[in-house]
Amino acid sequence: MKTKNLKHRALAVLLVMVMVLPLAMLGANASWVGFGLSLTEWNPTSEASDIVVDVAYVGVSWTVSSDVYWLTVSPTSGSGMSSGTNVTINAEANESGAVREGIITFAVVNTATGRGLGDWTITVTQEGRGIIAVSAGTSHSLVLKSDGTVWAWGSNALGQLGNGTTSFSEGLVQVSGLRDVIAISAEGHNSLALKSDGTVWAWGTNSNGQLGDGTTEPSSIPVRVLDLDNVTDISVGPLHGLALRNDGTVWAWGYNRNGGLATGSSHLNVVRPARVLSLNGVEAISTGGRHSLALRDDGTVWAWGDNQFGQLGNGRTTSLAEGLVQVIGLNDVKAISAGNNHNLALRDDGTVWIWGENRSGQIDINDTLPRTSPVQVIDLYDVVDISTGMFHNLALRDDGTVWAWGANAFGRLGNGNTTPSSTPVQVSGLNGLEAISAGQTHSLVLRNDGTVWAWGANHQRQLGVPGDSQVPYSPVPVQSYTGT
Repeated sequence: MKTKNLKHRALAVLLVMVMVLPLAMLGANASWVGFGLSLTEWNPTSEASDIVVDVAYVGVSWTVSSDVYWLTVSPTSGSGMSSGTNVTINAEANESGAVREGIITFAVVNTATGRGLGDWTITVTQEGRGIIAVSAGTSHSLVLKSDGTVWAWGSNALGQLGNGTTSFSEGLVQVSGLRDVIAISAEGHNSLALKSDGTVWAWGTNSNGQLGDGTTEPSSIPVRVLDLDNVTDISVGPLHGLALRNDGTVWAWGYNRNGGLATGSSHLNVVRPARVLSLNGVEAISTGGRHSLALRDDGTVWAWGDNQFGQLGNGRTTSLAEGLVQVIGLNDVKAISAGNNHNLALRDDGTVWIWGENRSGQIDINDTLPRTSPVQVIDLYDVVDISTGMFHNLALRDDGTVWAWGANAFGRLGNGNTTPSSTPVQVSGLNGLEAISAGQTHSLVLRNDGTVWAWGANHQRQLGVPGDSQVPYSPVPVQSYTGT
């Protein structure tokens, strides 16, 4: 279950130096008053360091305000007659929203006369701090920021938040030791990250070798997946992982019942990556519960692994895992997404196709029969991205709206109720969306203003909103406070 696309409290450091300038002459006695800023623009490209504003002034009083919603500036005022008076101002950034363009304004007044001397401003730019990707797991959530760091919240019993603990968090916590990340994937109780150097890092549960580090020991901090370099895409499922290399080959590790990883290994658990046999020319990958999908450069889709519910799309079901097979009836495909036991494919014409398990109405609520070959999702067009959950589905249209269908317990569909639907329904109150991710019982979306929104189950705080009893049936913003 992967998404195709691809704030923890921090203090930023603004260094504002003051030039003392002769701004006014007061009556018969000459008095020098002045205020100045050497910094006129701030691009908060890093959240790792404190940002301190040093203000020096003479003969003036001043107040400071900010229209940047995530920024709290303190103190907010000062006054003094002596040259060289210094005040340290902390610009404190919260952990959730993306940077907005805005202005920090110093309003300056002549202390002796009460006359306003104008405003000094610092422009806050929008570059370098926003969230650029989201991924929803079973009961935890990940986001990737533009500075290459990864942040997480929700369930953490098996270390899937990657912060060195096993305590859940309803606020964002930074995944330990990761920098230069370009892609993320979360599912089950596992997380994966792809770094810009082509290496893959994993954390969370490892009972079936899901971390690919040669062991079956869990890890609450990222560990490097062995034997992988030059990787361009990643996907993790609840039991296994996949990596796509720049030569078009696919590598798999984890649970391998009946040879379901298609690597030729007979081991139940494959604890380090092995190449998927007879598969090349691949452009995209996606992991399901016990099966896998690959999109080749000719627009065809290939599948392997468990086929109990027809999730391989080859027209049949079987109780045994199968090797590599072509999904029938599909061409001109540009994106794929594997759910627990069902799948989605997006074609070049913007239509969406679905196949596999249907016991919970994820394909058609009028029956529970599996679909062993792809069928078109009705009344859904102009789609640019897709994501599968365990029993529900998401589609992002080119107008920036998101549509959902399938099971609706916990409000999975985000339309304000819990009624299931075979026909896509629009998720309430959202537009301007850029990325989507469907988890087991919750969903995440990223808007073009950099905010993250969530809906569905919240029993493990996976929505990033306070309280374990809240089940929003419509999207809510991931909250801007620090959890524990």
